Amino acid sequence: MRRPSQKERSGELPCRPAPHRSEETQPESPRRRLGLIGLCGLAVAIAFLWQPPPAEAIREFREEFLVLYVNRDSDDPTDQAFAELVEKADCYLCHEGRLRRDRNRYGAALAELLDRFEDRRDAARIRAALQKVDEIRSDAEDDQSPTFGELIRAGKLPGGELKEDDETERRDP
Repeated sequence: MRRPSQKERSGELPCRPAPHRSEETQPESPRRRLGLIGLCGLAVAIAFLWQPPPAEAIREFREEFLVLYVNRDSDDPTDQAFAELVEKADCYLCHEGRLRRDRNRYGAALAELLDRFEDRRDAARIRAALQKVDEIRSDAEDDQSPTFGELIRAGKLPGGELKEDDETERRDP
């Protein structure tokens, strides 16, 4: 802004204010527009990422289960059906629901014996825990219930039947 001259200060010349541009007539700056677009994009990204993660199995635990119990190369229809059932169950072999902490009975029994951080690279410890859980009754309240191993040998999922909800939840992104 310019300084008023001596004459303007003494009042001889009228001091004109600078022309005022209202905000409606002032063009929007490109920087402000980019900032608004970026802010909207960030809000949309957060909204999509804010969903709870699906339950996920620890790959090493699952691989040891497959080695011990699933015989894909067998000609026996029971073995083939069990292999397909385990493949379909995926994470829901030990988990239920959408959160990692939601485990079925089999997953809860394994969680008591294994730590997902410390034991995930120890194949011998994983295998020993799977074999120990084999001998545990599937229903702790019922002494007549089959063991998890008996369920597996019968071609059934050790944590119980796969629910339709579980299958559709796993398939949805």
